[in-house]
Amino acid sequence: MKWEHPVCNNCKSKRFKILWKGVRNWEFSEVFRIVECTSCGLIFVSPRPKKSEISKFYPKKTYWSFNTKNGSWRKKRESLYGGTLYKEIFKKVKKGKILDIGSGTGLFLSGFKEKGWKVSGIDISKVAAEISDKKLGIKIKTGDFLTVNFPVNHFDIVSLNGTLEHMYKPKEVLEKIAKILKYNGMLEISVPNMQGLGAKIFGKTWYGVDVPRHLYHFTSHTLCDMLLRSGFKIEKMSHSCPDNYKILFESFRYNYSPRFKNVNLKRNGFSSENRIRNIIMQLAKGVSIIIAKILALAEPLIRKGEILTIYAAKK
Repeated sequence: MKWEHPVCNNCKSKRFKILWKGVRNWEFSEVFRIVECTSCGLIFVSPRPKKSEISKFYPKKTYWSFNTKNGSWRKKRESLYGGTLYKEIFKKVKKGKILDIGSGTGLFLSGFKEKGWKVSGIDISKVAAEISDKKLGIKIKTGDFLTVNFPVNHFDIVSLNGTLEHMYKPKEVLEKIAKILKYNGMLEISVPNMQGLGAKIFGKTWYGVDVPRHLYHFTSHTLCDMLLRSGFKIEKMSHSCPDNYKILFESFRYNYSPRFKNVNLKRNGFSSENRIRNIIMQLAKGVSIIIAKILALAEPLIRKGEILTIYAAKK
Protein backbone atom coordinates (compact mmCIF):
# COMPACT_ATOMS: atom_id res chain seq x y z
CA MET A 1 0.00 0.00 0.00
CA LYS A 2 1.34 3.42 -1.01
CA TRP A 3 0.53 6.34 1.31
CA GLU A 4 0.60 10.14 1.15
CA HIS A 5 0.43 12.98 3.69
CA PRO A 6 -1.80 15.74 2.24
CA VAL A 7 -1.74 19.41 3.18
CA CYS A 8 -5.07 21.06 4.01
CA ASN A 9 -7.05 21.18 0.78
CA ASN A 10 -8.98 24.27 1.90
CA CYS A 11 -6.23 26.66 3.06
CA LYS A 12 -3.02 24.76 2.11
CA SER A 13 -1.74 24.77 5.70
CA LYS A 14 0.65 22.00 6.72
CA ARG A 15 -0.18 22.32 10.40
CA PHE A 16 -2.72 20.01 12.01
CA LYS A 17 -3.66 18.30 15.24
CA ILE A 18 -4.53 14.64 15.60
CA LEU A 19 -8.25 14.19 16.16
CA TRP A 20 -8.49 10.37 16.23
CA LYS A 21 -5.94 7.58 16.07
CA GLY A 22 -6.59 3.90 15.35
CA VAL A 23 -9.65 4.49 13.16
CA ARG A 24 -10.89 1.31 11.48
CA ASN A 25 -13.43 0.25 8.92
CA TRP A 26 -14.96 -3.14 9.73
CA GLU A 27 -14.47 -4.26 6.11
CA PHE A 28 -10.70 -3.74 6.03
CA SER A 29 -7.63 -4.52 8.13
CA GLU A 30 -5.87 -1.15 7.70
CA VAL A 31 -5.80 1.42 10.51
CA PHE A 32 -6.15 5.15 9.83
CA ARG A 33 -5.65 8.52 11.50
CA ILE A 34 -7.93 11.56 11.23
CA VAL A 35 -6.50 15.05 11.69
CA GLU A 36 -7.83 18.60 11.91
CA CYS A 37 -6.23 21.63 10.26
CA THR A 38 -5.26 24.11 12.97
CA SER A 39 -5.77 27.01 10.57
CA CYS A 40 -9.25 26.50 9.06
CA GLY A 41 -10.57 23.45 10.93
CA LEU A 42 -10.94 21.09 7.95
CA ILE A 43 -10.89 17.45 9.08
CA PHE A 44 -9.30 14.80 6.87
CA VAL A 45 -7.55 11.42 6.75
CA SER A 46 -3.76 11.59 6.96
CA PRO A 47 -1.84 9.61 5.94
CA ARG A 48 -4.16 8.26 3.27
CA PRO A 49 -3.88 5.76 0.41
CA LYS A 50 -2.61 7.25 -2.82
CA LYS A 51 -5.23 7.68 -5.51
CA SER A 52 -3.81 4.71 -7.41
CA GLU A 53 -4.59 2.50 -4.39
CA ILE A 54 -8.05 3.67 -3.35
CA SER A 55 -10.02 1.30 -5.63
CA LYS A 56 -9.16 -1.52 -3.20
CA PHE A 57 -11.62 0.02 -0.76
CA TYR A 58 -14.56 0.00 -3.20
CA PRO A 59 -15.45 -3.70 -3.64
CA LYS A 60 -17.41 -4.02 -6.89
CA LYS A 61 -19.67 -6.81 -5.64
CA THR A 62 -20.92 -4.88 -2.61
CA TYR A 63 -20.35 -1.16 -2.98
CA TRP A 64 -22.37 -0.69 -6.17
CA SER A 65 -25.04 -3.34 -5.56
CA PHE A 66 -28.44 -2.15 -6.72
CA ASN A 67 -31.66 -3.98 -7.51
CA THR A 68 -34.06 -2.32 -9.97
CA LYS A 69 -36.46 -5.20 -10.60
CA ASN A 70 -40.23 -4.67 -10.45
CA GLY A 71 -39.97 -0.92 -9.97
CA SER A 72 -38.07 -1.23 -6.68
CA TRP A 73 -35.67 1.50 -7.82
CA ARG A 74 -38.44 4.06 -7.36
CA LYS A 75 -38.99 2.95 -3.76
CA LYS A 76 -35.26 3.06 -3.12
CA ARG A 77 -35.06 6.56 -4.61
CA GLU A 78 -37.76 7.80 -2.27
CA SER A 79 -36.17 6.12 0.75
CA LEU A 80 -32.85 7.82 -0.04
CA TYR A 81 -34.05 11.29 -1.01
CA GLY A 82 -37.57 11.43 0.39
CA GLY A 83 -38.58 14.03 -2.16
CA THR A 84 -36.95 16.81 -0.11
CA LEU A 85 -34.05 17.46 -2.46
CA TYR A 86 -36.29 17.44 -5.49
CA LYS A 87 -38.71 19.94 -3.95
CA GLU A 88 -35.94 22.40 -3.11
CA ILE A 89 -34.43 22.18 -6.57
CA PHE A 90 -37.77 22.43 -8.37
CA LYS A 91 -38.48 25.63 -6.43
CA LYS A 92 -35.42 27.10 -8.14
CA VAL A 93 -35.74 25.57 -11.61
CA LYS A 94 -38.84 23.87 -13.03
CA LYS A 95 -36.97 22.27 -15.90
CA GLY A 96 -33.38 22.57 -17.05
CA LYS A 97 -29.99 20.91 -17.20
CA ILE A 98 -28.55 19.01 -14.25
CA LEU A 99 -25.19 17.35 -13.68
CA ASP A 100 -24.94 14.81 -10.86
CA ILE A 101 -21.34 14.19 -9.78
CA GLY A 102 -20.87 10.75 -8.25
CA SER A 103 -24.11 9.74 -9.93
CA GLY A 104 -23.60 6.04 -9.22
CA THR A 105 -26.37 4.04 -10.84
CA GLY A 106 -28.36 7.11 -11.90
CA LEU A 107 -30.93 6.85 -9.12
CA PHE A 108 -31.05 10.56 -8.26
CA LEU A 109 -31.03 11.62 -11.92
CA SER A 110 -33.99 9.38 -12.69
CA GLY A 111 -36.28 11.77 -10.79
CA PHE A 112 -35.29 14.58 -13.15
CA LYS A 113 -35.46 12.46 -16.28
CA GLU A 114 -39.08 11.64 -15.49
CA LYS A 115 -39.87 15.37 -15.51
CA GLY A 116 -38.19 16.03 -18.83
CA TRP A 117 -34.91 17.49 -17.62
CA LYS A 118 -31.69 17.12 -19.60
CA VAL A 119 -29.68 14.91 -17.28
CA SER A 120 -25.94 14.33 -17.17
CA GLY A 121 -23.88 12.33 -14.72
CA ILE A 122 -20.34 11.28 -14.02
CA ASP A 123 -18.98 8.53 -11.82
CA ILE A 124 -15.67 6.81 -11.32
CA SER A 125 -17.28 3.35 -11.53
CA LYS A 126 -17.85 1.68 -14.91
CA VAL A 127 -20.00 -0.91 -13.12
CA ALA A 128 -22.35 1.80 -11.86
CA ALA A 129 -22.48 3.42 -15.29
CA GLU A 130 -23.47 0.14 -16.92
CA ILE A 131 -26.29 -0.36 -14.42
CA SER A 132 -27.49 3.21 -14.97
CA ASP A 133 -27.64 2.68 -18.74
CA LYS A 134 -29.20 -0.78 -18.58
CA LYS A 135 -31.77 -0.26 -15.82
CA LEU A 136 -32.67 3.41 -16.07
CA GLY A 137 -31.65 4.39 -19.60
CA ILE A 138 -29.35 7.11 -18.30
CA LYS A 139 -25.91 7.26 -19.88
CA ILE A 140 -23.27 8.73 -17.60
CA LYS A 141 -19.62 9.52 -18.13
CA THR A 142 -16.97 7.61 -16.26
CA GLY A 143 -13.73 9.01 -14.91
CA ASP A 144 -12.38 11.71 -12.63
CA PHE A 145 -14.55 14.83 -12.68
CA LEU A 146 -11.47 17.07 -12.67
CA THR A 147 -10.12 15.52 -15.86
CA VAL A 148 -13.38 15.31 -17.86
CA ASN A 149 -14.42 18.34 -19.93
CA PHE A 150 -17.80 20.01 -19.42
CA PRO A 151 -19.08 23.19 -21.10
CA VAL A 152 -18.69 26.47 -19.21
CA ASN A 153 -21.80 28.27 -17.89
CA HIS A 154 -23.95 25.34 -18.98
CA PHE A 155 -25.81 23.68 -16.08
CA ASP A 156 -28.73 25.03 -14.07
CA ILE A 157 -28.08 22.56 -11.24
CA VAL A 158 -25.06 20.56 -10.13
CA SER A 159 -25.52 18.01 -7.35
CA LEU A 160 -23.12 16.07 -5.14
CA ASN A 161 -24.88 13.65 -2.82
CA GLY A 162 -22.47 11.71 -0.63
CA THR A 163 -19.66 12.54 -3.05
CA LEU A 164 -17.46 15.45 -1.93
CA GLU A 165 -16.11 13.55 1.09
CA HIS A 166 -14.68 10.95 -1.32
CA MET A 167 -12.77 13.47 -3.44
CA TYR A 168 -8.99 13.87 -3.21
CA LYS A 169 -9.29 17.57 -4.14
CA PRO A 170 -12.72 18.80 -2.99
CA LYS A 171 -11.92 22.51 -3.27
CA GLU A 172 -10.76 22.12 -6.87
CA VAL A 173 -13.98 20.20 -7.56
CA LEU A 174 -16.07 23.10 -6.21
CA GLU A 175 -14.04 25.64 -8.20
CA LYS A 176 -14.67 23.70 -11.41
CA ILE A 177 -18.38 23.43 -10.62
CA ALA A 178 -18.51 27.23 -10.29
CA LYS A 179 -17.23 27.48 -13.86
CA ILE A 180 -19.70 25.06 -15.44
CA LEU A 181 -22.77 26.38 -13.63
CA LYS A 182 -24.83 29.12 -15.23
CA TYR A 183 -24.80 32.52 -13.54
CA ASN A 184 -26.77 32.17 -10.30
CA GLY A 185 -27.04 28.41 -10.92
CA MET A 186 -27.55 26.17 -7.90
CA LEU A 187 -25.19 23.69 -6.30
CA GLU A 188 -26.87 21.08 -4.08
CA ILE A 189 -24.44 19.22 -1.84
CA SER A 190 -24.95 16.62 0.91
CA VAL A 191 -22.19 15.30 3.18
CA PRO A 192 -21.96 13.39 6.49
CA ASN A 193 -22.02 15.93 9.32
CA MET A 194 -19.16 15.79 11.82
CA GLN A 195 -21.26 17.97 14.14
CA GLY A 196 -24.24 15.61 14.06
CA LEU A 197 -25.49 13.65 17.05
CA GLY A 198 -24.07 10.39 15.74
CA ALA A 199 -20.55 11.79 15.45
CA LYS A 200 -20.82 13.20 18.98
CA ILE A 201 -22.13 9.93 20.43
CA PHE A 202 -19.94 7.40 18.63
CA GLY A 203 -16.79 9.35 17.78
CA LYS A 204 -14.36 7.45 15.61
CA THR A 205 -16.70 4.44 15.43
CA TRP A 206 -19.50 6.53 13.90
CA TYR A 207 -20.80 4.91 10.72
CA GLY A 208 -20.36 8.16 8.80
CA VAL A 209 -16.57 8.07 9.28
CA ASP A 210 -16.21 5.22 6.73
CA VAL A 211 -12.42 5.42 6.34
CA PRO A 212 -10.67 5.55 3.96
CA ARG A 213 -13.49 6.06 1.46
CA HIS A 214 -14.42 9.27 3.26
CA LEU A 215 -11.20 11.24 2.91
CA TYR A 216 -12.72 14.46 4.30
CA HIS A 217 -15.10 15.04 7.21
CA PHE A 218 -17.05 18.28 7.04
CA THR A 219 -18.76 20.52 9.57
CA SER A 220 -21.14 23.32 8.62
CA HIS A 221 -18.30 25.80 9.18
CA THR A 222 -15.67 24.06 7.03
CA LEU A 223 -18.06 23.24 4.20
CA CYS A 224 -19.43 26.78 4.04
CA ASP A 225 -15.89 28.18 4.24
CA MET A 226 -14.76 26.00 1.32
CA LEU A 227 -17.82 26.98 -0.72
CA LEU A 228 -17.24 30.69 -0.13
CA ARG A 229 -13.58 30.36 -1.12
CA SER A 230 -14.67 28.55 -4.31
CA GLY A 231 -17.04 31.18 -5.67
CA PHE A 232 -20.39 30.39 -4.04
CA LYS A 233 -22.83 32.08 -1.69
CA ILE A 234 -24.84 30.01 0.79
CA GLU A 235 -28.60 30.09 0.28
CA LYS A 236 -29.94 27.37 2.58
CA MET A 237 -28.74 24.70 4.99
CA SER A 238 -30.75 21.63 6.02
CA HIS A 239 -30.32 18.88 8.62
CA SER A 240 -33.37 16.91 7.46
CA CYS A 241 -32.54 13.73 5.52
CA PRO A 242 -33.91 10.14 5.38
CA ASP A 243 -30.33 8.92 5.85
CA ASN A 244 -30.24 10.36 9.38
CA TYR A 245 -32.02 7.26 10.66
CA LYS A 246 -29.97 4.84 8.58
CA ILE A 247 -26.62 6.23 9.74
CA LEU A 248 -27.68 6.22 13.39
CA PHE A 249 -28.99 2.66 13.21
CA GLU A 250 -25.91 1.40 11.38
CA SER A 251 -23.75 3.10 14.03
CA PHE A 252 -25.55 1.15 16.75
CA ARG A 253 -25.09 -2.08 14.79
CA TYR A 254 -21.43 -1.45 14.09
CA ASN A 255 -20.68 -0.70 17.74
CA TYR A 256 -22.81 -3.30 19.52
CA SER A 257 -23.80 -6.17 17.23
CA PRO A 258 -21.67 -9.34 17.59
CA ARG A 259 -22.24 -9.92 13.88
CA PHE A 260 -19.56 -7.34 13.14
CA LYS A 261 -17.08 -8.98 15.50
CA ASN A 262 -17.69 -12.72 15.37
CA VAL A 263 -17.31 -14.56 12.05
CA ASN A 264 -18.59 -17.84 13.51
CA LEU A 265 -21.74 -16.13 14.70
CA LYS A 266 -22.28 -14.75 11.20
CA ARG A 267 -21.98 -18.23 9.78
CA ASN A 268 -24.01 -20.08 12.44
CA GLY A 269 -26.11 -17.27 13.85
CA PHE A 270 -29.39 -19.15 14.11
CA SER A 271 -28.19 -22.53 15.34
CA SER A 272 -29.79 -23.93 18.51
CA GLU A 273 -26.69 -23.26 20.59
CA ASN A 274 -26.97 -19.57 19.80
CA ARG A 275 -30.74 -19.34 20.21
CA ILE A 276 -30.67 -17.28 23.41
CA ARG A 277 -28.04 -14.97 22.00
CA ASN A 278 -30.15 -14.53 18.85
CA ILE A 279 -33.17 -13.57 20.92
CA ILE A 280 -31.12 -11.00 22.81
CA MET A 281 -29.75 -9.68 19.54
CA GLN A 282 -33.24 -9.27 18.08
CA LEU A 283 -34.38 -7.40 21.19
CA ALA A 284 -31.33 -5.17 21.04
CA LYS A 285 -32.01 -4.52 17.37
CA GLY A 286 -35.56 -3.45 18.17
CA VAL A 287 -34.36 -1.07 20.87
CA SER A 288 -31.73 0.37 18.51
CA ILE A 289 -34.36 0.98 15.84
CA ILE A 290 -36.56 2.88 18.30
CA ILE A 291 -33.69 5.01 19.62
CA ALA A 292 -32.38 5.73 16.12
CA LYS A 293 -35.83 6.82 14.92
CA ILE A 294 -36.35 9.13 17.91
CA LEU A 295 -32.92 10.72 17.49
CA ALA A 296 -33.41 11.07 13.73
CA LEU A 297 -36.67 12.96 14.31
CA ALA A 298 -35.01 15.26 16.82
CA GLU A 299 -31.88 16.04 14.80
CA PRO A 300 -33.40 18.57 12.34
CA LEU A 301 -34.96 20.45 15.25
CA ILE A 302 -31.63 20.88 17.06
CA ARG A 303 -29.63 21.21 13.79
CA LYS A 304 -27.49 18.16 14.48
CA GLY A 305 -28.41 15.91 11.54
CA GLU A 306 -26.25 13.01 10.42
CA ILE A 307 -26.35 14.51 6.93
CA LEU A 308 -25.73 18.17 6.17
CA THR A 309 -27.28 19.51 2.97
CA ILE A 310 -26.37 22.92 1.59
CA TYR A 311 -27.87 24.78 -1.35
CA ALA A 312 -25.43 27.34 -2.73
CA ALA A 313 -25.62 29.76 -5.65
CA LYS A 314 -22.84 30.74 -8.00
CA LYS A 315 -21.72 34.29 -7.23
